[in-house]
Amino acid sequence: MTVTFAADGSSYQGLIDWPAVKAAGYGAGTEKITQGTGYLNPYWPANRAALRTAAGPEFVPGAYHYLTAGDGGGQADFFASSAGAIPGFVIWCDLERAPAGAQPSVADAHAFVSRLRMHYPAKRIGVYASASFTGTAPLTFADLLWTPHYVEGGGTPAELYKEVPADWWAPVGGLHPVLLQFSQSATVPGVPGVADVSAYRGTAAHMHAALLG
Repeated sequence: MTVTFAADGSSYQGLIDWPAVKAAGYGAGTEKITQGTGYLNPYWPANRAALRTAAGPEFVPGAYHYLTAGDGGGQADFFASSAGAIPGFVIWCDLERAPAGAQPSVADAHAFVSRLRMHYPAKRIGVYASASFTGTAPLTFADLLWTPHYVEGGGTPAELYKEVPADWWAPVGGLHPVLLQFSQSATVPGVPGVADVSAYRGTAAHMHAALLG
């Protein structure tokens, strides 16, 4: 089966050469924009421009919001006001355990996605979530699922993906994963340091259709 890889970044990676990521054969790149109602990634404007340069039939740019507890609608408003123009981007709501303090809920994610649809009525909006956090709660309010399970060690995505078992692609909350994030320590051309990487089961062109419709 053909597998196409995707990378994502945040302020931890700093400036990313997204055209170089595309040139290395990756089919998508996703950048963190916001967290909660007050944090904006300072590298977002430059990385947005780089993602727009890389965008094309075989490369999907993406943007995500790291959800915190409460006020999902207000977080969606903050994301929309901070994102700027993002035509051709897929949007993700990152629903995971917070490092400390109150944890975001599935209800918070539902409120975020519902409000965000008012800002971006024509866009696909996905949720990043794992069954270890959300359990059996339904996630079908989102259009797409991106789920994490991590292999150990570092290296290239092709090397690391060999360790991924088939059951990591199991549905979560009534959605089948379109992306599986399988490493937080991969080496990716154009990305400083190590990067989070994900897999799509299909070609880059198929990924484009799956993520953007």
